[in-house]
Amino acid sequence: MNALYCILLLAIDPHSSFPPVATKEDLIGRSQFIAVVELKNIPPLIINDASLDGVKIPTQHATAKVLQQIKGDLPGDIPIENESHSILTNGKHLAFLKHIDDTNRFVLSAPNGLRKIDGDKVFWFSGDAPLRSVIQEIRQLLARKKS
Repeated sequence: MNALYCILLLAIDPHSSFPPVATKEDLIGRSQFIAVVELKNIPPLIINDASLDGVKIPTQHATAKVLQQIKGDLPGDIPIENESHSILTNGKHLAFLKHIDDTNRFVLSAPNGLRKIDGDKVFWFSGDAPLRSVIQEIRQLLARKKS
């Protein structure tokens, strides 16, 4: 219950260091890496002693197996650190990530930077969509940005 309360406080915290992502272009643009990953054996949520304006920050660390790279070059397994976003869950996800200070550690690039994959569907901006279509759309947006 305590962890849920902290998550709810962070979800409405106007001082969050992660501004809301309004568009697909924003989410893709702020991500150094985009990949389909699989998370397994997620440890429990930890409530840190660190705080943001008096609100304790929930933290999770997990290892993700990279199944498909879409943007950036990632090794086969990557450590993901999750602070004050969504709760990490087991299973396949479309992950939008960035480096932590040139280390080999990664964080979600936005609060909605981890999209659960259910079968061949992923939750996208317009609702559930075929994963293949979403990946194709991301690649098209990346190609447009390069040109």
